[in-house]
Amino acid sequence: MNTKIAPFAAACLLACVESAAADPVEDFYRTATIQLAAPTEAGDGYDATTRWVGRHLGRFIPGSPKIVVQNRIGAAGLQAANYTYEQAPRDGTFMALLHQTSALSQAKGDPGVRYDAARYNWIGSPISPVEVFAVWSNTGIKTMDDAKRISVAIGATGQTAQNFIYPKLANELLGTKFKIVLGYAGGAGMNLAMERNETQGRGAYPWLLLKATRGDWLRDGRLSLLAHPGLEPLPDAPQMPRYVDIAPTPEAKSVFELNARVAGMGRPFVMPPDVPTERVAAVRRAFAAMLTDSEFMAEADKMQEEVKYTSGEKLKELVDGILRVDAATMDRFRNALAAH
Repeated sequence: MNTKIAPFAAACLLACVESAAADPVEDFYRTATIQLAAPTEAGDGYDATTRWVGRHLGRFIPGSPKIVVQNRIGAAGLQAANYTYEQAPRDGTFMALLHQTSALSQAKGDPGVRYDAARYNWIGSPISPVEVFAVWSNTGIKTMDDAKRISVAIGATGQTAQNFIYPKLANELLGTKFKIVLGYAGGAGMNLAMERNETQGRGAYPWLLLKATRGDWLRDGRLSLLAHPGLEPLPDAPQMPRYVDIAPTPEAKSVFELNARVAGMGRPFVMPPDVPTERVAAVRRAFAAMLTDSEFMAEADKMQEEVKYTSGEKLKELVDGILRVDAATMDRFRNALAAH
């Protein structure tokens, strides 16, 4: 009798061991496809970052799911943010790269915001690009002080984007006279407008992207670099002033410091709310592992991107801080952007 029971017991034991060893996350993603949304048009810097991550991340997620990039364009990133929050699948098969201003838009009560940034599952950011204010040097503008007496047109995508926020804050807090032209779909359109002289500058040009794709504009002295939002000097352009350096009052400085925290969001990837925690954790681990991968880093070199990892936990901390900013600073920020 024992000889008949033993094989059955062994089979049961083996099944139990295999069941315990099974990875439910891997099982789920083995047959899944992840939709990864870019918030801008193809060819823009946000799009390039989305596709770069999309080419590599799947290798590090258990089950190696296929990742398909889509462009969800509209309202300077709000369309992608709202869709991710309201309609996207919450099973782990959807991710998005959001504008770094997403939490700020909520904090200052922008129209059209239908999300709570604190509820996204923040995955991580692969880079933390500095965006510089650049204008054609033939305008006669060399510094922000020059822009207080010379008026030029600056292209922008929408009122929630940094390319609007920086020139608008400069006008209201520094006394410049930039004419902000809204409605461009992304960086490619803003560059074309500059080349056609429809506009004469960009208020938030990613520094590394500028050097990588328009290095001739810098080498030929065609651009004046007016300011950048970071809290540290740029190692390769230490002479470029920070906004906090040229703020005329402590109150103005507090607004620029808030915007520096927003800039620290980098290029943040998220999953929707309510995704199973074990899948979020697995994707976060995969994201961190990807940033040390030789293939990923080799492509970063080709793109002339500087990898600077910000964890999902750190992004959530930044978001919470932005959402809790003191009322006086937020009022100054909001009033500056709303002024006519």
